[in-house]
Amino acid sequence: MILQLIVLTLIILIALFLANEGALSAILLLFAAVFASTLTMGIYEIAAQPLLGWQPDYARGLAFLLIFFLSFSAIRFLFDYLIRGDINLPLLPGRIIGGAVGFFAALVIVGTTLIGIDMLPLPTTILGYNRYPTSSGMAGKPAGMWLAPDSFTSWIWSHLSGGAWGGSVPFAQIHPNILRELYGYRHTVQYAGRKALSPNLLTVLAASRVPLKTISALGIPNPGAYHYILVVRSKVRRGSKPPDISDDEGYFRLTPTEVRLVTTHQRQYYPIGYLKFGKRFRALQLHSPIVDDYRSVGGHHVVIQNWVFRIKDNESPLVFEIKSTARVDFQQVAISKKLAPLLAADYPQLPYNRAALKLTLSLHAPPGPVHLWILRATTDLSHVRNAVQQAYRRLGRIAQAVQGHQPVWSTAVRRTIGNPSAANALQYRSIANAMVGQTGHFTESWTELVPVLLASQVGHNTTECMSRLHHYLQITLKPLMKRDQIAALTPAVSSPGQPLTIRVAPGNYALVAWSSSTAGMRVWVSQAQVEPNGSTSALLNDSQLVVSYQLGK
Repeated sequence: MILQLIVLTLIILIALFLANEGALSAILLLFAAVFASTLTMGIYEIAAQPLLGWQPDYARGLAFLLIFFLSFSAIRFLFDYLIRGDINLPLLPGRIIGGAVGFFAALVIVGTTLIGIDMLPLPTTILGYNRYPTSSGMAGKPAGMWLAPDSFTSWIWSHLSGGAWGGSVPFAQIHPNILRELYGYRHTVQYAGRKALSPNLLTVLAASRVPLKTISALGIPNPGAYHYILVVRSKVRRGSKPPDISDDEGYFRLTPTEVRLVTTHQRQYYPIGYLKFGKRFRALQLHSPIVDDYRSVGGHHVVIQNWVFRIKDNESPLVFEIKSTARVDFQQVAISKKLAPLLAADYPQLPYNRAALKLTLSLHAPPGPVHLWILRATTDLSHVRNAVQQAYRRLGRIAQAVQGHQPVWSTAVRRTIGNPSAANALQYRSIANAMVGQTGHFTESWTELVPVLLASQVGHNTTECMSRLHHYLQITLKPLMKRDQIAALTPAVSSPGQPLTIRVAPGNYALVAWSSSTAGMRVWVSQAQVEPNGSTSALLNDSQLVVSYQLGK
């Protein structure tokens, strides 16, 4: 909602400004915006190539926005320098024409900026706006932006590229639906640290248009009378060193929306599944997380995957793409009727399907249902730095208040882990200070972060403590943890003591649980290391309490 209001306000302000400037100024600005936007569309991928070796995740977005704003500013300056007069129109008609033309200029300026922002590695929800807000995600109906400036801009690109403004390859031929495409590359349900893939790491080994008699044997659903099944065998190398690397904590992580096939009829498709060990079909939903391990094949550590696509009969594959920046032209790929078999050992052994966390919550009389989040063990400090700085400042004020023997701090809180004493406040403040003082790229443990952030929310009495913590947990902490969320169980269990089995990839995880009601509030923080090829047991009990409030006792 916030983003929608910002976009609407910008469009209105630009239109009103140009209505006041006059018809000629609005017309020139519209031309400058369209020219700069279309120029950006045509060259941003080429301009992003040098940035892939520096910041691959940000390369496309930064190149796009820089080209647009620099070219738009240059053209606008040139017009102001060369054309100093105006169209001689009466005041009212001039403002009406200026406002009308300015409205379309605003759509192009704001729409192009939004598309550039969509290319950055941001979450799917930006300032309250999510293009696919329903639980079905990209399988559901999209929620468009008010006044649709981004859709209007992409419509202009589709009509100018390969048409009025030339170009050997029309933009829509490679990007049939740029807005859906960009959302898909940000739709990483399972945590994935790498949003881009170096082009030299991707190879299409083979492709096959599967005959109907083979479809049934593989377990692939019948595509119907007007579709066929295409299997694309891709190979992704692990790489040697950043940024030329696909490894993400020992695994190759992605979601199906990061795998895209474009056809000759300007349509894009996402895989409906994959062939496990090249022999049996496994269906995929667009939100299904994929965590594959690397195998040693031909002297390289690689991930080989057989992606299954359902395509219309009259279409042929044109481009195959993974993680937005690794693209293969199908003119270089021969399509056969049968894929040559590979050894089962060459394929990922899928530890994601065999590893599990068996968690037992042995908790003493929680005040309400227990909610549990499983997080990646560490997070990028840059994403939580603001919250840590705020905690550092507030912990300083708490320490001063307690040291000054203010009664509201030293006597009103009846029971809390880490009672607001000067020693505890100074201890957590020291930890926060060490976090804030780090510069460059650092990661921080959630088991260290959560107690520090919650300690900064101590209030003047127990009721205020619970109110502040509940609000902070919902408004600040949960959105921060969302980026590293592996699983969320809400509520996890209504009667403690029952074991929970949760399938997660092997690795280190932080466990954050909380329970609250009008009578009290508790928060537990722990960690677990999940081993491959089996269940890993973990216990969450009251020894991991970091917050415990209870009214009336």
